[in-house]
Amino acid sequence: AYYSIAKEIVTSNLKSPKSADFPSIVWSSDEIQMQRNGSLVAVQGYVDAQNSFGAEIRSTYLVEFIVADIDTYTYTAVYVKIDEETSGEFMEFD
Repeated sequence: AYYSIAKEIVTSNLKSPKSADFPSIVWSSDEIQMQRNGSLVAVQGYVDAQNSFGAEIRSTYLVEFIVADIDTYTYTAVYVKIDEETSGEFMEFD
């Protein structure tokens, strides 16, 4: 569920969201890192997607979000970093 939320956050921040191709959590689990501290979750990985010129590129990302209700996928994104572009405020894990 956390990976699905992370993909939703990343996709909404891409130039071409429909072109997003994420690695499989089953086949590429070693390329996806997740950490949780209470309701704060961090997910790090990569996505292949088209840039503003239409070229497909691989971008790395780190997203942090607070989960309000995992059953309804209710969350608040607090930090998004895709390559070198960031938004929000990074929160340290204790």
